[in-house]
Amino acid sequence: MSFRFKTVLLFLAAGLIPYLGMMLFVLFSNQSEHIERFNQESRRQLDQAAAQITHRLDGLHKELLFLTGLDVMDDVLTADIDRRIATLLIAKKKDLNLRGYIDVADSRGKVIASSDFERVGKTAETSGYLWSLPVNASFSKEEVGSLLLRYDPENLTDLLHADSRRQLYLFDTAENLPRFQTMTIPNAQTLTKPLESFSGYDIRLDYNPDAALELFVTLQRILILSALIGALVITLASAYFASRIAKPVANLSKTAREVTQTGDYSMRAEVYGNDEIATLSRSFNTMVESMDDALERLREESRNKLRLREEKSKNEMLESLSKQLSKYLSPQIYNQIFEKKMDVTLTSKRKKITVFFSDLVGFTETTENMEPEDLSQVLNHYLNEMSTIALEFGGTVDKFIGDAIMIFFGDPESKGIKEDARLCVAMARRMVERMHELENEWQSMGITRPFKVRIGIHTGYSTVGNFGSENRMDYTIIGGAINLASRLESISQPNEITISEETWLLVREHFACELREGVTVKGINKSLKVYKVKGNTDQSGGVETAFDGFHLRIRPEQADRERAKAALKEALKTLEG
Repeated sequence: MSFRFKTVLLFLAAGLIPYLGMMLFVLFSNQSEHIERFNQESRRQLDQAAAQITHRLDGLHKELLFLTGLDVMDDVLTADIDRRIATLLIAKKKDLNLRGYIDVADSRGKVIASSDFERVGKTAETSGYLWSLPVNASFSKEEVGSLLLRYDPENLTDLLHADSRRQLYLFDTAENLPRFQTMTIPNAQTLTKPLESFSGYDIRLDYNPDAALELFVTLQRILILSALIGALVITLASAYFASRIAKPVANLSKTAREVTQTGDYSMRAEVYGNDEIATLSRSFNTMVESMDDALERLREESRNKLRLREEKSKNEMLESLSKQLSKYLSPQIYNQIFEKKMDVTLTSKRKKITVFFSDLVGFTETTENMEPEDLSQVLNHYLNEMSTIALEFGGTVDKFIGDAIMIFFGDPESKGIKEDARLCVAMARRMVERMHELENEWQSMGITRPFKVRIGIHTGYSTVGNFGSENRMDYTIIGGAINLASRLESISQPNEITISEETWLLVREHFACELREGVTVKGINKSLKVYKVKGNTDQSGGVETAFDGFHLRIRPEQADRERAKAALKEALKTLEG
């Protein structure tokens, strides 16, 4: 038995057996279940129609009860023909789209108002009304008349419907006649349900149980035809797909046999489609081809490995050079250039920048007594610590000028003018804190006069960009804001932060500051308002301040208050002693 024939049988078995089994189950299922389902559906339809009629009449009853309680009904006491009540009845009839009429009769049975003017003045009939509702006076609650409804069964015709299998209609029990029966169903069985809310009428449903079997027989015929067509389609599809599967397998087998017999490795198996057999054929072709050019591939691999080693060496050299060059640039500028977000051209722009200047107090005097090696070590240590803090807060380190540092916030990346200013002042405070920590380290190195830092900060518009020549340029900022920040730094006291009024307005919500009025600086004729930063402004009532030999930070929401009080008393004793 060939592979192709086996594949056809497999497809037929996999496709026809479940399909035919499902069809047989549907065709020979219990007919009584279909009849019972049809009968249940008929009873459910009758109950639903009766419920809808009852619901409609209950709603109408509530509407009329509401009318009997209106104050206008007191006019029945006058025993006159009242047009106001008639107008109300006509409007209600129109609103309810009611067939029939509504009468209001006085206690003698005389119609004094009606939705039909011709009935006014007549004597109300003793029968024929669906309801007779008492009308009571508003104050005495005495029954003064009645509201009567003549209800036409045609009001319910929209709830009755019929088709070839079922017919819903009303049956007049008094006249023993069907009402609104639009068609006759042969061999019909009748279901009846009395209408308690509509006396004198039943609702009936005629249906033919054989209609369910007719539908079932029709379904059987359709399913038999579908089964035959489906079996034919499955057979043809099985033969087609089996052929498609078997053909590449036979071709692969033939090619492998010929390559083995002839030793001709130039032969290739045909590839059909993109399935697993096609993958097998491509793998076979690849194997045969590899046996023919193995030596050439080895030589090519050797050349490729040599080329990769050379490229890796170049990449490592470029990476090393890039890391070395990055130390001459601020990380923000370096990233902007290497991510191609900044063009290395002589361009500039105007932006509002927060500028930071700092230098060491008495640096020249202190370093005169230091060896060059110690001076280099201490200065580099100081600059490294300050740069680390600047990068932590997102500042752009512009340059080092001896012991002086220039940093700015707001370019090339900005978090907003207020946030840039806040981060700059927070960075300055952290630097002062770090200087207090470094005093002990420097004293342990034999430096008797530890360095102290002065800091000036100003926020203003500056020109920022690349300045220089086409062959040598520097990314920096220029303008009056830089000069003012430098002047503020020069008037600061040791380990003190002086900020301009422009910066204070941006950070006053976050930092406690002390005003210094009437300050004059070199190069600026008018006196300035400047501020000394004292500590953080904590919304929870915290305190933080630092100066030479003193650093205090209190967070009430976190502290053990009793232990904190004891520690402060002990510290106060130490200071007073």
